[in-house]
Amino acid sequence: MFENGLLILSLITTGLSVFLAMQFFLGQGQQNELISWDDEDRPKKTKSGLINISRTLVHNLTLGYAHKIKNKAYRKNISYNLKIAGLEKELNPDEYIGLQIFWGVFLPLALILLRFALQIDLPIGFVFFMVGFGFMFPKLYCNQERARRKLETLQDLPFVIDLLALSTEAGLDFVGAIQKIVEKSPDRTLGQELNRFLQDITLGSSRSDALKNLGSRLE
Repeated sequence: MFENGLLILSLITTGLSVFLAMQFFLGQGQQNELISWDDEDRPKKTKSGLINISRTLVHNLTLGYAHKIKNKAYRKNISYNLKIAGLEKELNPDEYIGLQIFWGVFLPLALILLRFALQIDLPIGFVFFMVGFGFMFPKLYCNQERARRKLETLQDLPFVIDLLALSTEAGLDFVGAIQKIVEKSPDRTLGQELNRFLQDITLGSSRSDALKNLGSRLE
């Protein structure tokens, strides 16, 4: 009875794999349209090696499925997580969902297929672990970057406040003092976010709105 169940599972997995492969080849035109980026919108290389090595596969295999997920609340939550993690220029919601589908669905299905087709001694528990890990992986990466940014900001805040006070006492206006801070710490989280604050003002935002956006990005 158990062997029959495994055989049925193997057939289902094989059929699903064939279906996904057909979807991949038949939907190349749509996929290419979805993954076309303007040079200014092209995502930056992430700090995660797993994302970098799987990005091409995500774009070719799962981005089309991710694009079909239209739940506004779910996408809004993803956008918020990317914003507070400082990953808006590295990932977009479609890639985030595509990563979940690739690591949480496609890869486990491939492992099951290999397990039965090649008789690989792969614990079925590991496959279920991959399903859970795959869906959580983008969120874990966001949480990691969020914690790093928070720690770095708290470390730099006393220095930034002192420099801001000294700069204004020396005769600089508020925006000029912020520019001085950005020049001193261009590669740090707070310096980068203050530079974005300056860019928002340059693009026409009021100082109040730019500061509110800064606060929302840094929580």
